[in-house]
Amino acid sequence: MSQEKTRSRAHDLLGAVLGTFCTVMLVLAPWQIDLDVSYPFYKGPFIMPILALSIGVIASLPSWYRLLFKGKGRSWELDGAGAPRKPFLMLVTALFYPIGIFVIGLEIATFLILAVELYITGQRNRKILFFIPLLLSGIFWLVFRRMLDVYFPEPLLFYVLG
Repeated sequence: MSQEKTRSRAHDLLGAVLGTFCTVMLVLAPWQIDLDVSYPFYKGPFIMPILALSIGVIASLPSWYRLLFKGKGRSWELDGAGAPRKPFLMLVTALFYPIGIFVIGLEIATFLILAVELYITGQRNRKILFFIPLLLSGIFWLVFRRMLDVYFPEPLLFYVLG
């Protein structure tokens, strides 16, 4: 898939603002995580914030570059016509992910949400819609359960059915 080129500086401003937020949170992370408990949530309390926030900072660098050095000939108006439907649907779907973890468990929620997100982005190949979420769900299970010894609470569905 080719990526659409944007001529709007507003997109880059949003990317730069989100990158700045990630940078500030990355710097403040040691003061945001309580390490004075007998057993922290998982073995490395800084692993997830450092990974997620670092990805946010790195992803904002192209926006910063375009905003600071490539601003000529670009307007502040948003590109396209109308509301961004796909990103909105993806956001709504992603908001259901924590609820899904609580109700049906990490592995099943990860599989379903990823499959729906792929479908929203236009993927219609059934093999991809099945195997990519299956692979990533397996990676989540491997990382959380085997490597970090993180066991999420039993899903609400197990209490209802059991």
